[in-house]
Amino acid sequence: MWDLLIRGAEVVDGRGRERFRADVGVSGDAIAQVGGPAAEAREVVEADGLVLAPGFIDIHAHSDDWLLINPQAESKALQGVTTEVGGNCGGSPGPMTEESRRDAEQWLGRAGLRADWNTLGEFFARLEQRGLGINYACHVGHGRVRGLVVGYEDRPASDEERQAMAAQVAQAMAEGAVGLSSGLVYPPGCFAGADEIADLCRVVAAHGGFYATHMRDEAGGLLDSVREAIEVGRASGAPVQIAHLKACGEANWRKVGEALSLLDEARSRGQEVTADHYPYLATNTSLAAVVLPRRQRAGGTERLLARLRDPQERARIAAEISASPPRYDAIVISRVHAAACHSARSEESQARPFASLRVTERTSRALASCEGRSLADIAAEWGAPPIEAALDLLDRDEARTEVIRFAMCEEDVASVMRHPMVMVASDASALATSGPLSEGRPHPRGFGTFARVLGRYVRERGVLTLEEAVRKMTSLPARRIGLHDRGAIEPGRKADLVLFDAQTIEDRATYQDPVQPAAGIAGVWVNGVRTVRDGALTGALSGRVLRRSDAQAARREASTECGQYS
Repeated sequence: MWDLLIRGAEVVDGRGRERFRADVGVSGDAIAQVGGPAAEAREVVEADGLVLAPGFIDIHAHSDDWLLINPQAESKALQGVTTEVGGNCGGSPGPMTEESRRDAEQWLGRAGLRADWNTLGEFFARLEQRGLGINYACHVGHGRVRGLVVGYEDRPASDEERQAMAAQVAQAMAEGAVGLSSGLVYPPGCFAGADEIADLCRVVAAHGGFYATHMRDEAGGLLDSVREAIEVGRASGAPVQIAHLKACGEANWRKVGEALSLLDEARSRGQEVTADHYPYLATNTSLAAVVLPRRQRAGGTERLLARLRDPQERARIAAEISASPPRYDAIVISRVHAAACHSARSEESQARPFASLRVTERTSRALASCEGRSLADIAAEWGAPPIEAALDLLDRDEARTEVIRFAMCEEDVASVMRHPMVMVASDASALATSGPLSEGRPHPRGFGTFARVLGRYVRERGVLTLEEAVRKMTSLPARRIGLHDRGAIEPGRKADLVLFDAQTIEDRATYQDPVQPAAGIAGVWVNGVRTVRDGALTGALSGRVLRRSDAQAARREASTECGQYS
């Protein structure tokens, strides 16, 4: 007897093949049968008129320690995500540094929790103790490793430090990391050269992992950054995953075509190079990364704040920024680690080049009124030039302010989306509809990414077929990660499943009101257990930590799968 029978669904199997009508049986945590005569089952779900797909895999996400606050991963689960890959952009929950522990406890403290682990393996154990609503895999972050060994100084690592970093990476890979991530626009990762990254990626390649990079420049230096990522992969032997591929700023629009050509050229030479993207025109990052020159971010947060509070140093920083100022009307505060504000405009009105940069997060409660507003508006209210307002905000918010910046164009988003080796990813943390993870004006991608692709870009605009969109959300990322038992609806695969209405699925999260669950999700199962029923969480915590295992076999399968779409 099966535990579950999903009867009469339109099956989109994740491989890109044409959909077909079938009954699907589940026994325990695995798919028992697809099609053929159905057995008796303890639970029967009538799925006539609905699509059954493998659970979506968010290959580039940032929930990490937030899963301790909301283990059900509400915003992800409610759009069909069953597996998330964390530790991206050079930041991972282990190994811990003094600065990363302070940052983690800024949020965990709101839920009465502590960052009481040091290594990635200890964090995995902490998650398993707490319980998970989705599956979770994780990179080791280059920024964390460099911060632990070298610190936040703007200098090359010594030979001894490189050896120590390699040992940290090897330990994390042994503990189950799926690869190494870099954040080459953020300190301390931005202080490292490509040769340092390649050295560490040799360790990753030896363990069967891959290299995921937030590249050094996604604007004027986009193409050189793509070349650097490809060269790191060539030199180290590690497969390369280019994170959230895009071109920022009107002067750089259409460069994504050249970037994709570079990816194709590398693949034609036998390299494993893939990418991911999110279906929005706005980025979300730290205000410090947007406005401060690299050298001003050296030394860590405490030294940055000391410089901002020294009149002479601050004047020098302002002068350096004014030599090449950002568009301050393009910067919208999304979070100022303080409390929420209320004024945002539609994406359509913000879609012109750098048309708005909003604060999304803040730490200081005194800055609550900043959230959702452009930095230009805040500067006008404070009666200060935009540069001074930005520096004031960084000072008062301890350099933790998050911002949204409208920087991409619709044509580029569609071009990247169509490429057969580009996956769908949220680049977001799992959020919630209540509690600390519902605060601020976060980017709508946290609640909307996967539903937005299926509603806006499949049903409404026809940029992708349904089958191709699902492949980009399931089997393609599964193979890249090495999850050879997930990502497709086939007997023996784990029963990570999503049941949805292809005619009604849509994202409801907006820049004005981002804490809005997606519509059209009828059911989600994680390891055979139902976690979402008719658009609501069931409370089940059936997710697992997915440590890298049997890596060489998984990588061989990844090469075979990815090669089909070269």
